[in-house]
Amino acid sequence: EHRNARAPKSALAQILWRPWVWFESTFALSMLEDWEKVLLLTIFGSLLLLVITGLFKYLPQHILIMRSRAAYYLLGSE
Repeated sequence: EHRNARAPKSALAQILWRPWVWFESTFALSMLEDWEKVLLLTIFGSLLLLVITGLFKYLPQHILIMRSRAAYYLLGSE
């Protein structure tokens, strides 16, 4: 089945189609079945969401702790 082999006719669909084809071919998603793509992208999307949540929720507090430790070691006081 070669449903993605031809570029779509509309300009908007073509703009979205090119990056999708690049993404599929770069990460070898084009050889997976549809349910495998959904499963893989769901897992990666969930992991990405966890990483982004961790960065926004815990990184600012961790930077403050690291700053106070660096001040202690470099300056000798807090």
